[in-house]
Amino acid sequence: MKPRPFPKLVKKELIRLFNNVKKTKTCWLWTGYCRPDGYGHMTITRNNETRSLLVHRLMYQELKKTPSQDLVLDHRCQNKLCVYPKHLREVTDRTNILNSPLTLAHLNAIKTHCLRGHPLIGKNLRINTTSGNRECISCGIVSKKRYADRIKMGKTRVVGVNHGGIIA
Repeated sequence: MKPRPFPKLVKKELIRLFNNVKKTKTCWLWTGYCRPDGYGHMTITRNNETRSLLVHRLMYQELKKTPSQDLVLDHRCQNKLCVYPKHLREVTDRTNILNSPLTLAHLNAIKTHCLRGHPLIGKNLRINTTSGNRECISCGIVSKKRYADRIKMGKTRVVGVNHGGIIA
C-alpha cells in the first residue's frame, strides 16, 4: 500500500521532528523511535486521526517536495536512519531493491558469471520470460543433455511432452 501524503507539519510537529535529528558530517541521523525494520518513525495526531509516518518521507516532504505516491525514497547513503533530503531520491520499488547491497536481487544483478564460471553476457545469457531471471545457456545445454541421458538409461520416467519439453 502506497503512503498517503500528509499535510505540511505545524510548528510543534516540526520542532519534535528536528529535536530527534543528529546532524553529522555526512548524514542527518534520526534518534527517535525506530521500527523493527530499522526505519525512523513518528506518530502524528490531527483532527482525531492518528498516522504513523516514516520520518525520512516527512523530512523530504518538508524540505524538498511531496514524494510521488508511485515511488519510494531511496537512501543514497544506504543508511536507513538518515533523514537528510540530499541523501534521498525518488525511485521505483524495483530500482530501490536493486540498489540495496543487502538484497538477493542486487547480489544476483551484479553477478558476471554463473556458478560454473560461464560468463553471463551476450549469446550465453537468456532471460527467463516467466521469472525474469538471468540464466546461463551453457549450463542449460549441459542440464538438458544430462536429463536426456537419464531418460535413455531408464532412470527417469517420461509422463508426457508439453510445448516441446519433456514432463517427468
